[in-house]
Amino acid sequence: MNPTALPLLDWRVCPTGRPDEPLRMQRLEALAARAPGVAHAHRFWLLLHVARGAGVLHLPGQALALQPGQLVLLPPGPVLGWALAAGGRGEVVCFLADYYLASFPAPGLPAGPGPWALVLPPAERAEVPALLRGLARTLAEPNADPAQARAYLHLLLALAFPAAPAPQGGRAAAVARQFAQLLEAHFRTLHAVRDYAARLHLSPDHLCACCRQYLGHPARQLIGARVLAEARHLLGTTGLSVAEVGYALGFEDASHFGRFFRQHAGCSPRAYRQNPALYQKNLENGQLPGRPGG
Repeated sequence: MNPTALPLLDWRVCPTGRPDEPLRMQRLEALAARAPGVAHAHRFWLLLHVARGAGVLHLPGQALALQPGQLVLLPPGPVLGWALAAGGRGEVVCFLADYYLASFPAPGLPAGPGPWALVLPPAERAEVPALLRGLARTLAEPNADPAQARAYLHLLLALAFPAAPAPQGGRAAAVARQFAQLLEAHFRTLHAVRDYAARLHLSPDHLCACCRQYLGHPARQLIGARVLAEARHLLGTTGLSVAEVGYALGFEDASHFGRFFRQHAGCSPRAYRQNPALYQKNLENGQLPGRPGG
């Protein structure tokens, strides 16, 4: 079937993301409801995660059954229709190959017509929601570094297709995934690389090397970026005092939190609350240390 003869999906089907970045997200149930049973084509790659429920993905020459805990990678091309059972839930990540390969040329993307589907073992299923939440949070942050979003995508693809990387790469990718999961769970209380390294039974240097390889930045920068992102969120959307924000993020006193914020945002917490544009101005002027995200 010639995909150009079909209605062409565009980026609007995946609204979570920045306008100029070819990496987006959408709820699986929302995408399935958009055109149930309707043939269409897409020019981007799709990574599907089935969190709950069942369904069928109709492709040229085959019908792929969908089930919980499944990851499905679809290359650009035709889709003949969706059928997602009531109560089915999941996520869809849309991306362009060139965008991903610019940062991760090896091992690259699978060759061939696809699709590629994998039902994850129960022990690995908990990793996927944490990575997807991290990706969604990064895509929703206007000033986040695109490299951080690509790193989350890379970890998801490495989890879905563990045979693709070299053996040592597979282990390093697993360490990076575990760190990302721990960071999301404990960034409010654990701020030191050694704390995460101890939980992973690694040396801090080994953890930093794995993070640099698969997340693009050392663990210290990733921890600081996550704490700063939450601090900016609390300062901008709550009525908590500066001291209360600091306590909520594990700082012993307001002065310690203030020093951290100035170092990473280039202004005081109070100045940021009064004028959030100060952070973006400092970022654009190169006045902040090298960081993985906004």
